[in-house]
Amino acid sequence: MKKIVVLTAFFFCTVSLFSQSRIQDTDNLVRQIDADLEKAKFSVDKETVSEATKNDPVSWYMKAYVYKEMMKSKVHKKKYPSVGIESLNACKKVKELDVRKDLWSKVINVLFDISPLFYNDGIEVYNSATKLKPKDGKADPKAIDLYKAALHNFENFKDIITVLGDDKEISIQLLKFHKINIYSIDYFAAFCAQMTGDNAKAKTYYKNSILFEGDAETAKQHGSVLAYYYYTGLLIDEKNYSEATRVVERGLTLYPDNKELPTIAIELTKKAENAEDQIKLFEKIVLIQPDNITIYSNLATAYSKLSDKMEEKGYASSAAEYKDKAAATYKKLTTMTTDKRFVFTYNYNAALLYYKPATKLYKDNQVLNESAYSELFKKALPFFEAAHINDPNSKNVVEILVSIYQILKDADNGTRMEEKLKKIK
Repeated sequence: MKKIVVLTAFFFCTVSLFSQSRIQDTDNLVRQIDADLEKAKFSVDKETVSEATKNDPVSWYMKAYVYKEMMKSKVHKKKYPSVGIESLNACKKVKELDVRKDLWSKVINVLFDISPLFYNDGIEVYNSATKLKPKDGKADPKAIDLYKAALHNFENFKDIITVLGDDKEISIQLLKFHKINIYSIDYFAAFCAQMTGDNAKAKTYYKNSILFEGDAETAKQHGSVLAYYYYTGLLIDEKNYSEATRVVERGLTLYPDNKELPTIAIELTKKAENAEDQIKLFEKIVLIQPDNITIYSNLATAYSKLSDKMEEKGYASSAAEYKDKAAATYKKLTTMTTDKRFVFTYNYNAALLYYKPATKLYKDNQVLNESAYSELFKKALPFFEAAHINDPNSKNVVEILVSIYQILKDADNGTRMEEKLKKIK
């Protein structure tokens, strides 16, 4: 039994001395690599499976180095698509076996060389995927395959950062040297995962790209406006409207001039179908983008819908409040465009807010409701008059004006409008 122990100890000592000798001779071994990389590949592959050398970190470093060189060649990479990941895995094996870290600086050099290759391959495939348009409302199958390939490359890049471990300075230097924003990798990975239907993975990467806390500048450096846009879309698809609202609001705060985020916000409010939530979101957006006419238009519609909802529930005071807010918003819209067609429409919509309930009250009881419908007709009048100015040939508007003036017993204006009505064909 003692002889066996002695022999085993001798064996490990011999292996250790052998490995140490090879580590010291690594640079010379690299210089001896066959110029024919396929022959070199055969040689290093043999070393990493041989019983004598498979636990030698130098064997794995040589494999990492040779495969890294092959990854640089389009010809070799096409013939051996996995050379990049094999080089990365070999680096991991060196890290595992080289407990004294004698080869660590050399491994770092290999990782520095392959990291931009993964990144560039990912971007190239990603760009190719985005150029393929959907077919029959579904993603092109070729695009899905490309997104999967791009995701694989981005994840390999992130894996390199993981291999570097706690050595943050080296990670930072790697990113700076190649001018790569690690958070942009998270966005690209998230989008690719989303396009392939892996929403769970996409959400993990989007969360890395989005910073809810901290100052705006740090948050913007942390991610991309597109992350906020597409993550909101993903959350809408999952019917997680509260989180979608949180994401798009943060995006709008960070990127107040962005035109796409309000678009996804409108989609969100349509899906949510909650007038109160719609109004809250639109009100926040117009504070950030005071010139966004589309959001103002949607806000006016939301106010109008909520007014109707309050009316149905019997909350007359709240209904009147939101009706006035809708009218004020339509009035604001008339100052945001010079197109007479739109100005006409905004005034007309504002007028209808008061005209419809006034007409109902008038028809229900002309005597008892006179005070109420008269007040509403008077509120509608300025908007109908403004609509008439912008489209004098609108017979419908002139007819309405005639009827309102008659109901309010305003003979002069009633006659004036009747004369105009005669001239409209």
